[in-house]
Amino acid sequence: MTAHRCVIVAGFPRSGTSWLAKGLSFAPGFTYYREPDNYDRVDLAEERFAWLYLTPERDDEGYLDLMTRALFRRKPGVLLKLVFANLNLEWLAARFPHARQLCVLRHPCGQFESWRRLGWEPKPDRLLENPRLVADHLQPFEPLIRRAKGFWERAGALWGATVYVIHRQTTAESPRDIVAYEWLCGDPRARFQELYRRLDMEWTAPAERFTARANGEGDAWAYSLTRVAAKQVDGWRPRLTQGEIDACPGSSSRSSCPTIPTSSPR
Repeated sequence: MTAHRCVIVAGFPRSGTSWLAKGLSFAPGFTYYREPDNYDRVDLAEERFAWLYLTPERDDEGYLDLMTRALFRRKPGVLLKLVFANLNLEWLAARFPHARQLCVLRHPCGQFESWRRLGWEPKPDRLLENPRLVADHLQPFEPLIRRAKGFWERAGALWGATVYVIHRQTTAESPRDIVAYEWLCGDPRARFQELYRRLDMEWTAPAERFTARANGEGDAWAYSLTRVAAKQVDGWRPRLTQGEIDACPGSSSRSSCPTIPTSSPR
């Protein structure tokens, strides 16, 4: 193990970041640091960080300070979970090239059905407030984003625009793997083990127990980090009408992103 290692787990809120990061947190040598970018939890985080779009050529002093503190605050390694960094992943790769990244993507209906139950509103128009983001990526879709009305149209616009940026920035040379929540749910033990191998992490007995419970072996725990994974893939469907599903751009009859990665195996 090198003197300092870092793994970043990123994604939308309610996309499975907590479950994935918790499953990785059993690796020896890593300290798990949750959501330093969440302004509801961390004093140094700012609400504007949720809508930042940074590139390797453009810094933000406050955000750079926050991320530097998070990534270098502990030795010998840190596991960092971020929920507002989707538009800054390329910047993070440039500023912290030693950090490996996992970006979790979940079917938009499953993710935003959870948002709706929590009373959270998707605001895709906030993306258009950043001229650089529009010029670099979203200009062809600006009219579509502006026309999005109602909860599910806005949810689909926010999800689709953000995922489009993530995929454009994830190349074969990227330090980033895109992980589908549904793929992880399909066989938690085997797929967590694959991620441990990819990240050169040591598989442990606590990780084995965690994924066994996620497979439904033994007594399933009641809280979200350990619910039976197979039931989560399409558990949202009975709570949505077909009209709501159809109104969400990017949704389909199948779950999103059945495999990983978009980058090449290492």
